Amino acid sequence: MISLTIDKYVQLLSQHFKCRDLGPTCFPLGVAVERDRSTCTLKLHQHQFILDLLEKYGMSDCKPVQTPLPPKLALSHSMCPSTQEEKDLMSEVHYLSAVGSLQYLELFLTYSDASYGDCVDTGRSTAGYVTMIAGGAVGWYSKLQIIVALSTTEAEYMAAVEAGKEIAWMRNILSEFGYGVEQPSILKMDNQSAITVSKNPEHHGQMKHLDLRLYWLRDKVEHGMLNPDFIPTGDMIADCLTKSVPAPKVRFCREQMGVLT
Repeated sequence: MISLTIDKYVQLLSQHFKCRDLGPTCFPLGVAVERDRSTCTLKLHQHQFILDLLEKYGMSDCKPVQTPLPPKLALSHSMCPSTQEEKDLMSEVHYLSAVGSLQYLELFLTYSDASYGDCVDTGRSTAGYVTMIAGGAVGWYSKLQIIVALSTTEAEYMAAVEAGKEIAWMRNILSEFGYGVEQPSILKMDNQSAITVSKNPEHHGQMKHLDLRLYWLRDKVEHGMLNPDFIPTGDMIADCLTKSVPAPKVRFCREQMGVLT
């Protein structure tokens, strides 16, 4: 029945556009599609893309590790190449290109988190969030905040602002697809103080020095678009986007995001 319906629409499209029926999609835009019709599941992966990246950057023989970085590692400018020999060596490493390729690999219910003051050079904090739909991550973010937070509460609050903007965009695009979201979207946070500030105007004194645009979050909470909700740090799946964590936590975050190895 489904096959007949697809054939019908292919014929209709062929009346207006040049079409070729190449059969089931298996490798669109570098993304492999695997179907298991017996269990009605569909998997997308970029295994070949990853292999091509390793080959391109001379890491085909590298050994896999369970964590992106050693736990509690703090990077700083002092680690930059200082001698001419080191600079010449690093000039052969296409770092920006590699990072850009990895970011492309990442791209295609929200959890937000922040690691307070973890940049030893600037004192800025790292913010991160992950957006989930139906048990899978559809978007995530990890970036150094543009201003220095004066407390953990501020860092977490500013991270929540970025996550809130992602939620607003997601609600808009879902509505364009015909799936209007009427209920407040849940924003999971592991900082009670930041949640309190986002909900209660009487705590304005703690945050009055912040840029006015950061008050956008409180406005959206007040109008019922967002509902900040507390979650224990141990259950925070955005943890791996803000700091280097041990292998068990990396594995937990990956599994909760629905990211397969």
